[in-house]
Amino acid sequence: MQTSNENALKNYQQALLRNPKDLEAQVNCGNLCIELHRYEEAAGYFRRLLRILKTNLDVRNALCYALQELGNDSHANGRYAMAEACFQEALEHQPANAAYLYNLANAQRELGKPKEAAIHYQKSIQLNPNDADTYNNLGNVQRELGQLDLAITSYQKALDLNPKLYHARVHLVHQKQHICDWQGLEQDIAEIRDWVKNVPQA
Repeated sequence: MQTSNENALKNYQQALLRNPKDLEAQVNCGNLCIELHRYEEAAGYFRRLLRILKTNLDVRNALCYALQELGNDSHANGRYAMAEACFQEALEHQPANAAYLYNLANAQRELGKPKEAAIHYQKSIQLNPNDADTYNNLGNVQRELGQLDLAITSYQKALDLNPKLYHARVHLVHQKQHICDWQGLEQDIAEIRDWVKNVPQA
């Protein structure tokens, strides 16, 4: 299948060399690059198409998909600046996408930009207020910014949404200890011990 797609891509690329204005060939090249997981190339094809077909939602969505996949792959491989750029570009086209905001914030945290990350986690929460992981990550950057009270609130919200979010419970305990907030601390620690004992993957 991969060889077949690679051959088809070469054929469409040759068609574009003969006629650079062949929009169908551009679309096919972009789609085949996505099939082949060549997301950076795919984004290039869909960018060029979008400059011509400015209001075409399918092209816009295809570009955003390619940017999302490239961003996720870049983040997984430690290329955080590339990941940040991908999600920033995707948000230019789909500014109300909570997942793009969340992933942008994750990249910015890795780049040592906690203030920017906090802003984008908060924007993601406005669009998707029921995501425990976003609250947990917001708590992490608030902790890094020294905003311990806010971090505790974020961790508590994460646990309200997902009581089994083990790392949020651990972070919550640490922050409570930092500010000498002992309310409910023994119960939190008991739950963590129970998880460690009975849920090895925790």
